[in-house]
Amino acid sequence: MNSSESFSVTIESSKPAKTFWDEYLGPVLLLIIVITLLVGLIGYRLLIGKYVVHEVFLIHRTGLFIAHVTSLSTGKVESVRQSGMFMAGMQLLRDSFEEGTQKNTSKKVRVMGKNLVAEKGEYVYILVVYTGYAKGSTLDEIRNSVESVERRYGEFLDDWDGDIEDLEGIEGYLDILL
Repeated sequence: MNSSESFSVTIESSKPAKTFWDEYLGPVLLLIIVITLLVGLIGYRLLIGKYVVHEVFLIHRTGLFIAHVTSLSTGKVESVRQSGMFMAGMQLLRDSFEEGTQKNTSKKVRVMGKNLVAEKGEYVYILVVYTGYAKGSTLDEIRNSVESVERRYGEFLDDWDGDIEDLEGIEGYLDILL
């Protein structure tokens, strides 16, 4: 008895058809998100993250004003703003540097939408008003300016009586920070 049977098996896949979302919208949306993040990051670095020095003040350890250089216009409004920055800087000096604080010490604070860094030397403080992000090399430049001023004018600054003629040309040491 020889019997042979044959049968056929058909397997159907129940794989769903691709939707419009899968085909087009998903990848396009992902691309839009990536482009938005890149543009935001680049915009931040160009506008907010850019380091710009606006003003530099030089103050004697007694609190006497020595010199000031600025990259800003000097209209009446700017004059008031500079005065405010100077007062904020003086408050930073009073609050941050107690008697006996070592030289080559930096302090930072944010005031009126700008950053203020103060560097203490033996005879002077340099206050720098800037926007953006200051790198470590920038802080080194400020420290180097303090050291250069004290090396060049130290004999006058040690017991300075307020006579600005003894410090002729001192603004040049501040200009390099602008």
